[in-house]
Amino acid sequence: MDDSYMTDTEDIEFIRGRANQLIPPTDERTICDVVANGLIVNIYLRNPRPEEIAALSPGHPAEVGLYEYRGILVLLLNFGDIIITECPIRLRPGKLPLECPKTPGISIILTDLNDNIVRSVRFLSVRPSFWGEIYKRLTELEQMKYTMSKQKTLEEFALEVPGDKWEKAILRHKII
Repeated sequence: MDDSYMTDTEDIEFIRGRANQLIPPTDERTICDVVANGLIVNIYLRNPRPEEIAALSPGHPAEVGLYEYRGILVLLLNFGDIIITECPIRLRPGKLPLECPKTPGISIILTDLNDNIVRSVRFLSVRPSFWGEIYKRLTELEQMKYTMSKQKTLEEFALEVPGDKWEKAILRHKII
């Protein structure tokens, strides 16, 4: 495993202690969207415990994986076995960047669902090859011309991903 594959820092667009600028869901969940510089992952928990907040801090162990299931690309996240989550990568039609971002990465924001306050922020920089695999698969999905309602239905199916998803991941990388 190449330890230099990913680096992590804090994402400067979201500030701990301030309200999350995105509209929160009504229940605990993880949401992943494609953005100009890679992916943005919002983890919404009610009253996150101190160890969950710390697990998302830069420098703590993490693992990221990609898994394709029923036509949906699923991002797998494991933060020191304290927070283990998965989420379909949501691609809004026409929103896929035309080329690899200069600094592709995954922005991870932990928000307390009770008050919509950001409790932890982390940015994982990824090599262009990691983004390239995501981009290739998202391009294939975009070419299928999924409507938002069809993609929402597929995302609901994808939430039933099998237990061996980590073993069958397309890509899998540890951050120590």
